[in-house]
Amino acid sequence: DEELDSASVSDSLFDLAPVSNLQNSAPGYFEHRVINRHSLISFYPSTTLDPVELYRTKVLPGFTDLLGNVSQSTEISVFTTTDYGFNITTIDNFEGSSITSNWWDPSSSGSTTGINPGTNRSANTDFVNHLTGSLTSMQINYDWDVNASEWLIREYLGSGPPRSILFNDSYLLQVYIFGDESGTKFRFAVDDNYPRGLASDHEVSGWYTIDWVGWKLVSWDMTNDSTGSWLGDGSLDGTLRFDSIQLTYNPGAPTGTLYFDDLRLATKIPLGIPDANDDTRLPDHYQLFQNYPNPFNPSTTITYQVPQNSYVKITVYNMLGQVIKTLVNEEKSIGVHNVTFKTENLAGGIYIYTLETNSFKDSKKMMLLK
Repeated sequence: DEELDSASVSDSLFDLAPVSNLQNSAPGYFEHRVINRHSLISFYPSTTLDPVELYRTKVLPGFTDLLGNVSQSTEISVFTTTDYGFNITTIDNFEGSSITSNWWDPSSSGSTTGINPGTNRSANTDFVNHLTGSLTSMQINYDWDVNASEWLIREYLGSGPPRSILFNDSYLLQVYIFGDESGTKFRFAVDDNYPRGLASDHEVSGWYTIDWVGWKLVSWDMTNDSTGSWLGDGSLDGTLRFDSIQLTYNPGAPTGTLYFDDLRLATKIPLGIPDANDDTRLPDHYQLFQNYPNPFNPSTTITYQVPQNSYVKITVYNMLGQVIKTLVNEEKSIGVHNVTFKTENLAGGIYIYTLETNSFKDSKKMMLLK
């Protein structure tokens, strides 16, 4: 919550390692930045962390603020890695001349409104996503006219190879955003029903409030997440193409800077469990895996495997044993399967999910946070 003396910031004071082998520290890139007079420390692992593994981060004493006060305590936290990775299709990694050649300046779009002249886009080679080896990000400086009645920045993808990438709603649409904790809101916009190209074919995600500092991967699950309201009918029902990055004003944050990197499409691939598409690794037993994320809000994914074609039922119960929702109730082929549970208007708390077949039954707990 304040700025540190950069001379006291050392990667020797930080450690990331699996709890099962604390001597096996993860290698990576350690970075210290000062953002809005606060220090931000980031660590980018240079190798992929093991799936479904409990990891510990440890911050040792020794950091010093600008007044000479030295941190005295060791800070420890733990987290569990997921059981899936991503299969990636890049839309734009913002390298080379991509930003100036492919993306319009915000004021060039007729949809942009409620801004001052200080709003612009440019390439940045300092704030980059080290996880992907990026060399350039897209920087957007926003300067809102607080006296306007409406606010929208439409950072439009107007040309270039990224404009020719077509997809459907079976993907996750993702981008890394270096947030400024301003509360400014962001959303994705896509063209639906390509190649028709009408204004009424523009669809958007819901708004994401940028309440974090540093890099964060923002995902729109186009299969399970809702759409927002703009010009279209709110339905993704055709061939899609990326249209724009959009921002809107949050009272109290009239100016600021955001960075965007690695705009992409993704599908989840299981890790550490059999691959249903590999005949040599087909599952030989029934198994119900822990949902991810857990705890969760508003949705979570449940993975399970069946060793033969089976009639499968997956049911969610509350702690009173009452049925909340039946997620699966049909024949499933041999392999690994995923199903998403969307909480809708449920109260926070512990829920039970159960996998049942003719010869197998298992249950696990999950926690909904509100």
